[in-house]
Amino acid sequence: MGIGSRIVDALVGTGFELPPEMAARYPELTQARYRRGGLPVRLGGWALGVESVAAITLRRTVFLAPDAPLNPSLLLHELRHVHQFLGERTFPVRYLWQSLRYGYSRNAYELDARRYSALRRHTADEESLSG
Repeated sequence: MGIGSRIVDALVGTGFELPPEMAARYPELTQARYRRGGLPVRLGGWALGVESVAAITLRRTVFLAPDAPLNPSLLLHELRHVHQFLGERTFPVRYLWQSLRYGYSRNAYELDARRYSALRRHTADEESLSG
């Protein structure tokens, strides 16, 4: 790997595919693109006063921290942010406003993403029990 590739990976992370069994159980996760590492997870962390966040979504791309677990809870949460990005042109500004006004944990978009993830995981659990 050359110096140019290392610089690009440091800035935008490295793309990867979901494990087939995860994509089969949660097919909607294939709507997003995934990258490990990169500047976005660090910038998100700095905004929250920490070194890095576990994940951050920019439009259709989910950036995961190098050490973030690849689990459905986190990925479904981030997928909801993909939906929010694609559904509202002004989403980034509204998201920042919500965070400034109410804080990260009470941001309406974060609450929505947590609910979406929990509901979808619950639905998948019921499907696996009945199927």
